[in-house]
Amino acid sequence: MNGEVLIGIDLGGTNCRAALVSLTGEILVLNKVPTKMHEGRDFFLARLFRLCDDLIQFAAREGLRVSALGMGPPASSAPPAPSPFPPTWRP
Repeated sequence: MNGEVLIGIDLGGTNCRAALVSLTGEILVLNKVPTKMHEGRDFFLARLFRLCDDLIQFAAREGLRVSALGMGPPASSAPPAPSPFPPTWRP
């Protein structure tokens, strides 16, 4: 491993998962916290930031550097992706 790692976040309706991942896709650490959106945005964001901070601190202790973070929202909150093809295109 070259010292660079990534954080991947899965924002789920029930749980929020975050993983520290090598550039080759190996999951080094996987953590999760309950989403609990009924408690409000600020409480959720505090849990999410703490989750990420824990991974960043773990990486630092291991001599690794987080170079990027990616996040996937729940499917129901994601806007539909635009199609690269015109509406009349057929395979």
